[in-house]
Amino acid sequence: MSEDLFARMSGRPLPVETVHLPADRRAWDAAHAEWQAAAAAVQNAAASGPPPPALLERRAAAEAAVTELAVISWDIVALPADEWETKIGEHPAAEGAVHGWPFEPRTFLPAVLAETATSGGEALSVEQWTALFAGQLGQAERNQLFDAVVAINAQAPVVSPELGKGSARTPS
Repeated sequence: MSEDLFARMSGRPLPVETVHLPADRRAWDAAHAEWQAAAAAVQNAAASGPPPPALLERRAAAEAAVTELAVISWDIVALPADEWETKIGEHPAAEGAVHGWPFEPRTFLPAVLAETATSGGEALSVEQWTALFAGQLGQAERNQLFDAVVAINAQAPVVSPELGKGSARTPS
């Protein structure tokens, strides 16, 4: 029985987190702002009755514009636990660092992404990620990538004991 359980546990694929970044951040911001404004206008108009068709058309056009914008999707695969620990050791936090992480985020994140992130089967090098972090990516996008890396490598998934086949409360 324990061999079967071991096989089930060791045969699980590593988790993957997908992050979607707009291909053109300025176009995305403009289109998204128009969509939000149009949706707010419809909501405000609906407070006093049915919204005028022109507002509904504006909202639909704004939503269509957002959905038509290109995104770059990054699939980030978790590192095996021993590789995660090794990577942390390769990028230790500076003495006296106040960010609270056991690693130096400015070097750690590009190194992890170079090893684990692909978009359409393509990967970037540590140097390319470092250059993106130094210029092209805004803080919110850096945070999005950072959160994804930490979520799949350092946080346990939330699994309720009432859910899942084979759990204490569901039949196997």
